[in-house]
Amino acid sequence: MKNRQEYVAAALRMAIGWHFLYEGVWKLCQDNWSAAGFLKSSEWIAGPLFKAVAANPVAMRAVDLANEWGLVLIGLGLIAGVLSRVAAGAGALMLALFYVCQPPWLNATGDAHYLFLDIRLVEAVALVLLACGPGPGLGDLAKGLWAKVVRKDAAPDLCRREWIGGLASCGVLATFGGLFARWKWGPKVDAVTSATAKAFEFTGLDKLSHPIDQFLQIGQLKLSRLILGGGMISGYAHPRDLKYLSGPNGLMKAYNTPDRTRHTLAFAEKVRTESAPEAALSYGILLSKADRHVEADKILKEAVSLNAKDAARRARAYLWLAKNSEAMTDYHGACAYATVVVTLFDNPEITAEAKKILEEHAEEAK
Repeated sequence: MKNRQEYVAAALRMAIGWHFLYEGVWKLCQDNWSAAGFLKSSEWIAGPLFKAVAANPVAMRAVDLANEWGLVLIGLGLIAGVLSRVAAGAGALMLALFYVCQPPWLNATGDAHYLFLDIRLVEAVALVLLACGPGPGLGDLAKGLWAKVVRKDAAPDLCRREWIGGLASCGVLATFGGLFARWKWGPKVDAVTSATAKAFEFTGLDKLSHPIDQFLQIGQLKLSRLILGGGMISGYAHPRDLKYLSGPNGLMKAYNTPDRTRHTLAFAEKVRTESAPEAALSYGILLSKADRHVEADKILKEAVSLNAKDAARRARAYLWLAKNSEAMTDYHGACAYATVVVTLFDNPEITAEAKKILEEHAEEAK
């Protein structure tokens, strides 16, 4: 009965060790991994301490190294059964720190949890128990062979317990190494997919029960029946595992150039989703907020021309030209556009922002 309990403990120890080792190896394989974001978002009792560590580059680098290599060494110790009591204690301490930094009830975007309980706390409790009785492993086998073969001690023969624990540890380590090598250096597959299940029938525009220029209304807000997503600008989509399609360097971004995106917004005007003048202004503001200032300057100037009959939008276009110039450190241009806003328009909110720009950069613009 005792041996069975030890084998169960050894299996649990290796499973948790696999988790630790994977997390550590994965972090080491990332180019710029850091725990800074994790520490900065801490909001519990030790939040100020964790945030102070994240704000110190030297301390943060030490924490990252301790995190990465700590996970690897603890994982190896648990799987191999070498210094397994020390590894179990260190693992429990590390998990406790993770728990204190981001307790589950304050981390809405984290792993699944059950009130105060999550996988970190479960593994920490298991590691505390394993520190008391880790079960057989490679360490026991190596220790016995050393005493028997090298030191020639009159030690009793190695029993089945040591052989099973040691060989099982070797097998788990070999399996992990093989799978990791295949993941890291094996052939890369950029798409493993199949046909999408057709869950419902799509209805074309010709099947709409009302004309396309009808609007849905919520309070005072009118919404068109066609909605344009932001994928053209961000480059992100929902391609499942087609990794080459989405992201800043994907085909989605390569296809939707700034001109093509602007043309799409202009086309949207034809189906009454948004007018061309408002589209130009909105697109220019989006580009400026995305730090694409050269493109934003061009589009916002077009917005000024397109909104000649709408004083409010024209004033906003000039204001954003001023803000965009300010972001490019062109303070002379920023003050020139701000002066236009103050001189030609009487919108209190917009002119207040323009006056603020003039006050901040009047000297620099001279």
